Amino acid sequence: MRTRLGILGLGTLGQQLASHFDQLGLETSLYHYPESGLDSKVISLVLSNPRRKWRAGEDLVDFVVSIATPRIILITAEQEDIELVLNQLDAICTNGDKVVGIDLAVIDNLVFHNIEYISAPLEQLQDQTGFGTLII
Repeated sequence: MRTRLGILGLGTLGQQLASHFDQLGLETSLYHYPESGLDSKVISLVLSNPRRKWRAGEDLVDFVVSIATPRIILITAEQEDIELVLNQLDAICTNGDKVVGIDLAVIDNLVFHNIEYISAPLEQLQDQTGFGTLII
């Protein structure tokens, strides 16, 4: 199953977004960083809700490939991991994919070849992601 979008980082915000998108009927890929196979947060979230339209990524590559192109990936990763995560995503993604950093700092010192990186507060993302009011 290829999903419409992905959520990377399943802390409180990531779990809330996953539940919100599920309520809207959007199939969503989930992955929790750091890369350690199926993280316990992903497993418990997916298994505790078998009727939800979620797909757990086994690793970062599997997570990205599970999302239909052009991809939209929402990142709620920890701030200290963001540059590493963005560089890894840029190597895996294809041209035209959007990576949205929710409430994360703007990254000015990195050059990306395949991804468009957007960073904004959650309430300002609706126009930039192409999802309209689905984000909020």
